[in-house]
Amino acid sequence: MVEHMYDWPENYPYYVSPLPDGLADMPPGPELAAALAEVDHATLNGYDLVVVLQARQRQIAHDQAGFYDALSELTYTVPGDSDGAALRYSHENVFASDELRPALTLTRRSAEYETGFAVALRRRLPQVWRFLERGWIDIHKARVLTDGVAGVNETDARVLVASVIEDAPQLTTGQLRARLKRATTIHDPELTKQRYEEGLAGRRVVVEEDLSGTASLRGLQLDPADVLRIRKRIERLSRRLNTKDEPRTLEQIRADVFMDLLLGRNHAEGVVGDTAIDIRIDLETLAGLNEHPGEIPGWGPVIADIARHITETNPKAQWRTTITDPVTGDVIHTGITRRRPTPPLRRHIEATHPTCVFPGCRTPARACDIDHRKPWFHHGPTNEWNNEPLCRHDHIAKSTWWRLRRKHNGDYHWTSPCGHTYTTPGHPP
Repeated sequence: MVEHMYDWPENYPYYVSPLPDGLADMPPGPELAAALAEVDHATLNGYDLVVVLQARQRQIAHDQAGFYDALSELTYTVPGDSDGAALRYSHENVFASDELRPALTLTRRSAEYETGFAVALRRRLPQVWRFLERGWIDIHKARVLTDGVAGVNETDARVLVASVIEDAPQLTTGQLRARLKRATTIHDPELTKQRYEEGLAGRRVVVEEDLSGTASLRGLQLDPADVLRIRKRIERLSRRLNTKDEPRTLEQIRADVFMDLLLGRNHAEGVVGDTAIDIRIDLETLAGLNEHPGEIPGWGPVIADIARHITETNPKAQWRTTITDPVTGDVIHTGITRRRPTPPLRRHIEATHPTCVFPGCRTPARACDIDHRKPWFHHGPTNEWNNEPLCRHDHIAKSTWWRLRRKHNGDYHWTSPCGHTYTTPGHPP
């Protein structure tokens, strides 16, 4: 355990919160704006600072909803001077974004994107705008939702958004994107496949100059299975080179291995190792009986064709099977084929918890530490109930100021260093 970093004075003054009553639950609007204007951040403890940050985020989202509401109106406004009537077209003015460019000093591309987003938010997906206006989601989640149903007809887009938006306030953007992608794939697998093929057809390599005088090299819109194999190969090679005498950081080694592989330098050849990837797919989809999306932990949903292709091109890979209750989805049994098996307990934990259980973390369980919630040296048992996957960063964080307990329903209850509580649902896979 890490010792506390601070020595509290003997006569530490008792803290009385100066925040207005009800600030934590105050809806965004003029009243919240006025209350926040009176807050002096320097007088607040950590708990209250988090409350203020949450309140300011609600207010910012509310104001941004107002901005995009006004921008949406602008796109339908009939031209006129300062005395002109407030008339509207029945259709969108395709040149409205040009008004925005000098008014807000935006590039043409930025003005067009912002205008399109405003129309999508206010006209096409009003439920997303409503959640933003009430401060329940932020602008980043609003963009995930609008972008995630691009190309879907308006009626279906609203249905898909409605299927995920109620949970959006509790999800990170990554979790929300994955959930919406899965819903879209199930709803219209052909459209999802078409979008994937169109994206793959646009694959390219981009070179950019950085502010530091260095350069960045990016491959865009590539096959996700190949990208994951490349990442795993770079990771394996880098960790083999990361010896105690190595002066470079692991990130520097990864970058050098990346360059070496592209330039054909052979110092790392012969250390290819296993480049198989983790793919989760139900048996009916694997057999071609339905088109349910597969899942790559840490990446997200992939269309059925990709999932089947990955399994077909890895015939010698290790297979782990998980049998779940058809009603509750609870894990009943786990098994393994080929190669030396990992301990049964770890298999069960990874099957039950596919990712790190810290709120919002999506690190795959296979890349996590298996943590004893009650430490082993404090007689904590090594069993499914006392062990869960935590990525290395969150494992270290838990050992300092964070507190974790598991509820009877399987949910994980986290308490932050500033005293706030968060819950990670113990949903089955």
